[in-house]
Formats: sequence, C-alpha cells, structure tokens
Amino acid sequence: EDCTRWRPLLGYVKLIDASRPETIDKYTVEVLAHQENMSLLKLYYDGILISETECSERCLGFLKETMFNYNTGEITLAALGNDSLTLSEAGGTGRYDAFEQRLIEYLSTLPGASGDDRGAIDQVDSQQPAPIEVFITSQEFKKKICMSDIEKNKIGSGSYGTVYLLNGEYVIKVPINKQGVKIDFTSPEHCNCHPERVSKYLNIANDDKNFSRSATMNINGKDVMVLVSKYIQGQEFDIEDDENYNRAEALLESRGVYMHDMNVFGNILVKEGGLFFVDGDQIVPSKEFRHQRRVSLATAQLEEQIKARHMVKLKQAETEGN
Repeated sequence: EDCTRWRPLLGYVKLIDASRPETIDKYTVEVLAHQENMSLLKLYYDGILISETECSERCLGFLKETMFNYNTGEITLAALGNDSLTLSEAGGTGRYDAFEQRLIEYLSTLPGASGDDRGAIDQVDSQQPAPIEVFITSQEFKKKICMSDIEKNKIGSGSYGTVYLLNGEYVIKVPINKQGVKIDFTSPEHCNCHPERVSKYLNIANDDKNFSRSATMNINGKDVMVLVSKYIQGQEFDIEDDENYNRAEALLESRGVYMHDMNVFGNILVKEGGLFFVDGDQIVPSKEFRHQRRVSLATAQLEEQIKARHMVKLKQAETEGN
C-alpha cells in the first residue's frame, strides 16, 4: 500500500478531532468504484466535498472497521473501541491518536512490512471482501442491463419498488413501483426507501452486516441506485398468528429496531426455523434506541406519513360508524 495515499485520511481525522462537538456529526465518507481493486473515497463536510483519495480494496476493509459506516457514510468511533455513541455524543478528542495507532498496527502486518509475511497473509485473508461485495463489483453486475431482459426474473413489486432475482443468489430492488411509477427516494415523501438507508436497517434487522448493500447499476443506459440483498428462498411467515407476531417483534426489539409494516405478508420469511426480514423500507429505530439518540429526518417523515394514513382511516371508520 502506498502510504502517501493515506495522508488525506489522516488529515481528515485530525480535522474531525479539532472540530466543535456540534459539527462533528456532519462529516461523512462516500465510497465509489474506481479502478481494478481500487476504490475512491470522497470526504464530505455537511454535503460539501473537501477531499478525496484512492484506497485499495484490502485497506478499505480496515477503514470500514475503524473509520466509517459503509452503509451510511457516518464517521464512527470504532478506532476508540466505542461505536455505540455518535461522535458528538461521546465528546472529547483523541480520535486521531487512536486511529493513527490502529493504522500503524494494520500497515505493519501487510506483506513486505517485515521479513516474515505469514502474519501479513493471515491479515489480508481476513480482509477479503464479502461475497455480496464481490457480486456488486463483478462484471456481471456492472454490465448494461435492459429491463426487458430481467422482467422474467421479477419476484414482486410494492409501493417503493420492484424486486428481481439475479444469478440465483441476490435480488435487486429497482425504484419503480407496482404502478410503474419511478420512485424519487431523494424526495421528502420517499426518502425512507433510499437504498443506503434500507440497507442499513436490513443489515441490523437480520443481524448480518453483509445481508444487503446499496449499489449502482446501468439500467436502460442510465445509472440507477438499487438495493442489493441476499435471496432468501423461504416461506412467508404467518404474522397473523399472535405467537409468531410476538416472536418477530421481540427479535427486532433485541436488535434495536421496529418494523411498521411487519403485518404485510412477504416482508418476513422463515427458512430452516430462522426469521429473515426482506423489506426494510419501514424499519425504524426501536423505542429503546431512541433513548440514546434522535431519529433521522427520513424516519421522522416516514412516521408522520404513517400517522397521517392512520388518522384518515380512523376518520373514515368514524364516518361509516365502524
């Protein structure tokens, strides 16, 4: 690894360390495919690009563990061994020193760092990308796709998109709903179904950091952000059964989330006795989690929409005398 490439990152962490507590959470990282076995890291403050640098795939794994959340871009405290609090909530300084120490330790284990490469080989093996990462960076995934070619692989569609099976192992959710309307997940109305947000909550709900990813595909000649997730060939979970409902709710609660549309058939699948949550558009932080930090704007807007729909239904029921 050419360590000069790390200088922007080190300066970036130093900058975060010196920032006022109320501004620290505004720093984010975006990862883009760049060249073969290389990624491009873009560093932002409050949505404004402040720096960018190249990073090899093997070292990207290190950064995901120590510097930022891959799904949301949020800076984490993993370098300090404390990723349960946001940067502003934790307060204090010392992030740079802790990150630099872990970086030095990591680089010292890479091939060529010493005469004995056996430890380095073990380290690199442990940093191998997950199968889902291999898939979304493969030529098969990157090739241009026509909707007509994958229509035969359609699994289902709903209010927020249509799902297609690819290569028998993964499904993609394209932002075109069951009415054929393209969903703008950058709008306030639909920001809850942004692939990055949904991927974050699906991974939490399934207790699997590699259950899903957001990715960009070339569909009908245009780059489209989609949600990629594991294909679960299971049975629909009978959520109308009270015992089953309580089981699913308790499992989600234990993982710090709640699912507003848990009662919709097909959103939860059962396979070999295990529960899998396959639709994350209406997954939000649990009540317990909200005691620790406030919810995002997307979650707040989603719940306002749900509340409004319930109020309309109640009004209709009152009018009809039900």
